Amino acid sequence: MNKKFSTLMAAALLAGSFSVVAQTTTEWVPVTPAQLVNGAEYVIHNGDHSYSVIEGTAGNKSGMPYTDGQNCPLFGIPKADSDSIWTLTKVAGGFTLQSDAENLFPIYLANKGLYTNISNSDLAVFTLGNDSTLSVTVDGTVNYVVAPSKKTGTTGFMVNEKKENALKFAFFMKQDIPSDVTEDVIVANTPTLATTMYVIVDGKYVGLPSTSTKAVGEGLEPYNDPNESCLWIYENGTLQNLQDRSIYLTVGANGNVVASDKAVKVSYDGTVLSVDGVNANVSLANTDEPLPLQGEVDYAEKGSTSIVLFHDGKALSAEGGFVSYVPNNSASTVWSLQAVETTKGVYEVRLVNAGKYLIVKDTNKKDQFVTVKGVTYNPKTDKYTYTQNGQVQLMVGSDYVYVKNNKTLAATSQINQANTFGLGNIQVAYITGQELLRRYGDHFTLKITYKDDYNNEVDVTGVFEGKLVPCTVDYRSGTATYEKDYDDEFMLADENGNIIGVDTKNPLHTGNADYGYALTTITPKDYSLEPSRYEVLFRMEYTPGTADEYVDAITKIYLGSLQVGLQEDSKEDVLVAAAPQYLGTQKLSIALNLGSVVDAKSWLNKPVYYTVESINKKKDNKGNYYGNWGGKVLGLNEYGDIAFISPENVDLNEPEGQFAITYTGSEYTFANRENKNAYSSITLDASKLYKIDETTFAYVNGWTTPDTLSIEPVSNYSSEDGFHRISPADLNAKTYTVAMKLLNGDFLNIIENHNDKHRVGLDEENATEWRIEMPTVKLLDATKDFLRYAADTVKVVTPINYYVDGDFRNTQITNPKGKYYYPNTELQICTYILKNTDTDEYLYGKDHNESTGNAYYVCNEDEKTATRIALKEDGEDTYNLVPVYEYVPSGYGWDDPEDYKLGEEKFESEFKTRTERLSLDRNNKKIIGGTTSLTGVLKDADLYEATSNDLFVINDATAPTYKKLEQGDKIILSLKNNTENVLFEDTPFASIGNRVAHTDINPTLYVDTAYVNRVGNYAYQYLLGVNINRIDTTENCGNPNHEHPRTVITEGRFLMSMVDSAKIEDENNVHINKFKYGNEHKLAFVPGYHQNDTLYLTNKAGEVVSKMEVGNDSYNMAKFAFKMIDEKDNEFIVELGDGYDKKEVAKGEFWAQVSNVVIEPSYLRWVNGNLVVTSDINEAAHFTMEASDKEATANENIAAGNVVVAGVDGAVVVKGAEGKNVIVSTILGKVVANEVVSSDNATIAAPAGIVVVSVDGESFKVVVK
Repeated sequence: MNKKFSTLMAAALLAGSFSVVAQTTTEWVPVTPAQLVNGAEYVIHNGDHSYSVIEGTAGNKSGMPYTDGQNCPLFGIPKADSDSIWTLTKVAGGFTLQSDAENLFPIYLANKGLYTNISNSDLAVFTLGNDSTLSVTVDGTVNYVVAPSKKTGTTGFMVNEKKENALKFAFFMKQDIPSDVTEDVIVANTPTLATTMYVIVDGKYVGLPSTSTKAVGEGLEPYNDPNESCLWIYENGTLQNLQDRSIYLTVGANGNVVASDKAVKVSYDGTVLSVDGVNANVSLANTDEPLPLQGEVDYAEKGSTSIVLFHDGKALSAEGGFVSYVPNNSASTVWSLQAVETTKGVYEVRLVNAGKYLIVKDTNKKDQFVTVKGVTYNPKTDKYTYTQNGQVQLMVGSDYVYVKNNKTLAATSQINQANTFGLGNIQVAYITGQELLRRYGDHFTLKITYKDDYNNEVDVTGVFEGKLVPCTVDYRSGTATYEKDYDDEFMLADENGNIIGVDTKNPLHTGNADYGYALTTITPKDYSLEPSRYEVLFRMEYTPGTADEYVDAITKIYLGSLQVGLQEDSKEDVLVAAAPQYLGTQKLSIALNLGSVVDAKSWLNKPVYYTVESINKKKDNKGNYYGNWGGKVLGLNEYGDIAFISPENVDLNEPEGQFAITYTGSEYTFANRENKNAYSSITLDASKLYKIDETTFAYVNGWTTPDTLSIEPVSNYSSEDGFHRISPADLNAKTYTVAMKLLNGDFLNIIENHNDKHRVGLDEENATEWRIEMPTVKLLDATKDFLRYAADTVKVVTPINYYVDGDFRNTQITNPKGKYYYPNTELQICTYILKNTDTDEYLYGKDHNESTGNAYYVCNEDEKTATRIALKEDGEDTYNLVPVYEYVPSGYGWDDPEDYKLGEEKFESEFKTRTERLSLDRNNKKIIGGTTSLTGVLKDADLYEATSNDLFVINDATAPTYKKLEQGDKIILSLKNNTENVLFEDTPFASIGNRVAHTDINPTLYVDTAYVNRVGNYAYQYLLGVNINRIDTTENCGNPNHEHPRTVITEGRFLMSMVDSAKIEDENNVHINKFKYGNEHKLAFVPGYHQNDTLYLTNKAGEVVSKMEVGNDSYNMAKFAFKMIDEKDNEFIVELGDGYDKKEVAKGEFWAQVSNVVIEPSYLRWVNGNLVVTSDINEAAHFTMEASDKEATANENIAAGNVVVAGVDGAVVVKGAEGKNVIVSTILGKVVANEVVSSDNATIAAPAGIVVVSVDGESFKVVVK
């Protein structure tokens, strides 16, 4: 409603200028040209609403825009009569306007002037334009209504052809509203939801006629006060009468509303109801009446608290929407009414299903409990009252509930859009044979009890004891056939195959008071002989509202027309079948499938993993197992997802078949121990899992028969499970062959046989020998100082959630002193890299393809990049080779898999991140043998895919990696391609000479073990010496209870690299460094002695000038190892270090930098007549070895001049030194004797070992035994 006009009109109304229908309120409503209604009354404004169109016959008025005309329309101030109101009549081509003043005609057109007092001219037929102009047609030309030609005179509005002179007009239609209808209930537009409404015409309510009167329109009647027939339902564009749903509202040709027996689409805007362009002056108003109940309802007994909520013949389901109500399967459709005290003494009634309240979002999108309007609760009597005879509305907070799209519940703020629901009866349900068998698959159980007068439970199960089968029984030719019956009426067979029933010819009682039959068992043969004699067809009733698979109580058992109950026999109550009126009043308790749902707290109360098997043994006539997962076990399918799969595809003794089970509060979920991120579609509904015994469970899952699950705990688990580990000792000592095992038991060896591409293939006859190494990272501290080598290990933590200390808690691996610490819940999977011993190249998986789908493996020519491999156990001594990558985040939103690179250095914090990124389950791949070429390939396949070419064996190679010698061996080293050339001491350096040409050469070398028989060692390292004195003595005091110290010393001259001497020469800027040839160091024999794990180097005086540790696995300038090339031909290279591990300090003026020097392996090289040390293995000389029958050392007398010194047991003997001063000291300088000898053959006591004897300043070193 236009507010300016309403104010103007209000003044006129207060002055009594307009007459008003009794008990109505008049409003003037703006309308558009399309909304003009035939016969309606209007007030017409000028464009700015300052004046209205009046009939100008009332004399002059000051302030008028024009002088009053005589009987003509013009703008003016509303008068105190009806001159300002015009009735609109639709005619062909437009409409006419006639003043409500008496004795006037409709507006006529004469000489282009508009008049109301003549009828002998042309009737003015107007058209209202969308631009608010009024026009008429004169002689076929459109003329517009314009102002009078002058301000004084007798003319009113004129017309001419110039639209720019046209006046603007606004039409306001008269609307009479009953006085009891407030403005806020008037509807401006048609609602989007079904709504109950009033239809108002001329201030009255439109309803159905009580008589034949048709005042409003055909089939309708106006009422001052609304009755039920005045309620209309607006839905889907139609107005349907609530009382008579066959009546619809439409608009007649004359603009009146009329009744129709057909649904007619209407539109409504403001106060205009339109049908196909014909308008009626109508107001629609909201009511306080909800929508009526749809469909028929079998109402619940008044006061019942278990109900079915019906709408349009369907029942509200807790699972969503409205469904057909089936008593036998009604768990989701039976609701309980539950009163909840919201404030003291104030209750609201809510709907509950399965312990959960019904919740719907209100109009503010906030979750609210659904409450029932139409049911009240009395807390004093604990009774519920149906105040609307079983019809109710639902509310959410202050909002009402309607059914959206005839499916779901939603909220509206208007009660007249709320649906009415019916509280329906839950009826009676009979359980089917199929449901009785659901829990255990092939039987069900009953337990029947009652309470006696002393409240003691009395068991009367009787013939129903044990396993029962619903079936039909047929007996022919001595054989009984049992066919399971899945309907709700069936025979019952007991464990012995007998039929349960009653003998109708042998009643237990007779007479009017008691008449019953004892329940008994009948053999199939007896029944087949006289079937009419026995009653054997059972029906079992239960209370609807529990899902049939969850039914645990039977309310009544019927046997034909009889009911099972109690009767007294010999003063004892016994179970009988009789007519209901003849049974005792004791209430039977009939428990079905008595057993308990698994209690998660008492089950999952230990930190263990589990294996899961469906152990259903029986099959149907098609050979399929009963149960959803019959005959299968829980594992990882070919996609790596958790699923029930065939037993041959999973090993329950390995992590891939073991699971952590977590209870969420409503279900049990599974996490695989090997791949904790594996997707799982398998969950167990906690309410469907029943305990049979400690490790056997029945799971009721849908419409199939139950699965009997064996869920076994795995308590003996280790971090090493599932993946093979090779001991460090074996890794160090051995080389291996790797072969694919074929189905027939044969093997194809992995070998680098694609020489042009370094590709790895398969060969039955030949094999590559592989070094298997652990990929390691060099860890540094904060100062970049070397700490240790750390191996790349995949870590998979699968925590166990179990009930302990009053709650479910997870195991942890981080705090050894904390609770729930179980470090073995972390799998620690060792990874390995394979190195081809022929080329020192590593096995490497290339991602790009030579042919589509053929990702192959190579021996990487850069010798520094390798693919890590985990050895997944699959069978006995067979393995899957599983690639392992470090997945490094890229800048593109995904992770890039990275191979292992030799020589990587990391800070310890960086290594932790690296370990976290290592994964074997990201791509779920394994290496298989491919036969796409004649020489085969290795390529990737899905890890859990069932293939026949994924099993590999790892065997020790026949030849050792390094040659092993014994302490004291005497050997000769010669060049393999020319054994006449031998290594010998060619003063001042070691060299290689021809022993045939130079017969005075003694090439014998003494072998002194340095690092040999140590744990994990395979690279046996030795000192090689000449002129060796070896002492190995034990001091024995004669007391067997005392420890006796052992002294082992090897003294002589030892072969070593002259790297230190060469450095000194370089530091002194010597032009020609005699200790080097080119940039490679020469070797020489240096005096010293080896005691314990240390080599001491001495000068000519026997004084220690340097020492180095030789009892470790480091490479060293004095330690030699013989790395085999061909064991059969005794061919090897000689390995040593060109230096020794040490810590170096570089000092500046204000700083000092400490760094560790770690020596890498080097090799003996023979080049241009020089024996030198090279770091390039490809330049190493190939040697062979033979035993020598010569001595490399001798414990001979030492003579100088006329003095002779010799070592004997426990003493030294000095000859020719009479009168001379003799000093005897240990190699470390401790003086043990200092005397002038008086004999030319003096014996002086000395400790075992190397001692220094000085005679008048001349020194001798001897060995005392």
